Amino acid sequence: MRRRHKKSRLGCLTCKRRKIKCDEAKPHCGNCVQFDVTCDFAPSFPSPASAYTPSTASRRGRPRSDWASWAQQIAVSSATKPVPATDAHFAPLNVDDIEIYHNYITRAAATLVEPGEHNGLDLWREGVPRLGFQYPCILDLVLAFSAYHLARDRPPDEAARFSLTAEHHCTAALREATVLLREFDAPSSPALYIISVLVCFTALAQGPRPGNLFLVANDGQVPWLSLIKGVKLVVTMSGWSSVFSGPLAQYLPNPRPEGTWSEEKPRTPNVEAGSEDWRISLNSISDLVDLCAQPGSRTQYKAELKILEDCYETTFGKGHHATPDHTGKMQSVMMWIYRLEEPLVQGLQERDPVALILLSHFCVLLHTLRGFWFIRGWAQHVLNELLQQSEASRKWLAWPLQFIESSNREDSAPGHAGTNIVFGGNQTIA
Repeated sequence: MRRRHKKSRLGCLTCKRRKIKCDEAKPHCGNCVQFDVTCDFAPSFPSPASAYTPSTASRRGRPRSDWASWAQQIAVSSATKPVPATDAHFAPLNVDDIEIYHNYITRAAATLVEPGEHNGLDLWREGVPRLGFQYPCILDLVLAFSAYHLARDRPPDEAARFSLTAEHHCTAALREATVLLREFDAPSSPALYIISVLVCFTALAQGPRPGNLFLVANDGQVPWLSLIKGVKLVVTMSGWSSVFSGPLAQYLPNPRPEGTWSEEKPRTPNVEAGSEDWRISLNSISDLVDLCAQPGSRTQYKAELKILEDCYETTFGKGHHATPDHTGKMQSVMMWIYRLEEPLVQGLQERDPVALILLSHFCVLLHTLRGFWFIRGWAQHVLNELLQQSEASRKWLAWPLQFIESSNREDSAPGHAGTNIVFGGNQTIA
C-alpha cells in the first residue's frame, strides 16, 4: 500500500507547479537549491478569467517530472548569474598545445642533451618550464621546439599543422623576448640564456633553407647569433653563476675534467700531435689567411682559426685523425660560435672567401653533432651552399667534403648504429 504523506500547503510556487512535496524551507527550499532554480514563496492569485477551470480526469500515482523543461530553466538561471571577474580572461583549453607540451616533457626535452647527462635533462624538463611560468615567452619557445619535433615523423597534413603552430609560438616568443632584452637586468640573466639557446635550437629545427649559411643568411645575420652575443656579455661581466642563479641555481653544470682525451682514448698508431689530418687542413687555411686576407681582418681571422683548432683538439684529441663515426660534444663544438667576433661575421655576410673557408671547416665539427635531430643535415647543406657561391673554392673544401661524405656512407651502411641514432629521439621519460 502506498504510504500517505502530509500535503504541503505553504510550499513554494515552483514545487507546486512541479506537483512535488516542498520542505517549505525559506528563503529557498531544498528542491530549488538542489536544481539551482528560482524559489518563489510569494502568494499567487488566480486571474478572473482563470478563476475556475473545469477539472480534468485525474491520473492516479505520482506526477512525472518534465526534466526537459527543468533543464532549460536551469540553463536560463545559470545564464543570468553574474560572471566572476576571473572568468573574463579565461581562455578555452587548447588541446593541440597540451599534446605538444606532453611531447616536450616525454620526448623532446631529452633530445636537447647528450645521453647520460641527467643534470642537463632535469634542467630542460623541469627547470626551464618552471622558469617559463615567470617568462611566458620561454613556454612559447618550448612549444615551438616540440612542435617542430612532432612534425618530423607525422603525415604531411599533420606536419604542416604542427609547423604552422611552431611558427605562431616563435612569433609570440620573439615579440616578448624583444621587450625583455630592452629591459635586461641581472635577475633576468637565466631567462636570457634559456631564451637564446631555445631560439637557436628552434631556428635550426626549422631545417636548412636556401641562402642560409647557419650563421648568416641572404637577408643578414641570423637572429639567434645576436642573442648568443648577449649571453656572452652577461657571462663576461658576471660569470656563469649569474646565468645559473635563481630558478636555475641547482642546474649549474660541472666543469669539464682536464685531460679527458689522454685518459679515455689511446693515441692512434703512427699519428703524432701536429700531423693529424684535420690539423694539416687547418694549417693550409693559416697560409691562405697570410696570403689573401685583408690586412684589417688578418689578425682576427688568425684568432678565429686558433679557436677553431682548439675546438678540433677538444673534439678529436691530440694525435687522432678526424674519424667519420666520431660523436662530438655540444659544448665543445658550439664554443667556436660562442667566441665568434664581429669581423668574421661581417666577412661571412660579405661572402669573403677566407671567412667562408673557415666556416666550411667548422661544418666538420657541426657534423659530429648530427645525433641531434635539429642539427642533422645542416653541415652538408652549408657546404653545398658554399660550392654554389664559388665552384673555385672546391679545392679548399675538399677535406670537409670528404669527411662528411665518408661519414654519411658509414651512417647508411647496413647494421651501423653509431651517430645515426638521434639523441633522445625515441625515449619516453617516465
